[in-house]
Amino acid sequence: MSVTDIGSPMSTLGRSIKYGGSSMKTEGVLWIGSIAGLIVSVMSALNICNTACSEAALYTFLGLEIGWFGVLFFSAFVGALALRSRFALAEKVFTLLVWAAAGAEMRFIWLQKYVIGKWCPLCLTIVALV
Repeated sequence: MSVTDIGSPMSTLGRSIKYGGSSMKTEGVLWIGSIAGLIVSVMSALNICNTACSEAALYTFLGLEIGWFGVLFFSAFVGALALRSRFALAEKVFTLLVWAAAGAEMRFIWLQKYVIGKWCPLCLTIVALV
């Protein structure tokens, strides 16, 4: 290592700073996506959308309207994200939530296409965020 490498801004160029097992850039994307998902879920729960959303809102999961289930899910997701660098269990819960969300969203896309017959813009935004 040369003297010019020590403390040089160029020495860190191209390297990511690690935070909780992931880069800060990845961490930022996770936070932005999680908060955006929570906001869009609240909008869905409050029926702030068009008729296609109204059709999708008729569906329930574990007895909850789909919008309110999304609010609970993204709240748990944000909590697991906040705690995952401190507790190994939170990291496992976070990973489980990511995979569960991916599977649930694929199923909900299928429902919108073949059962409901309409596309809900808020629901598709949540799919993109997951």
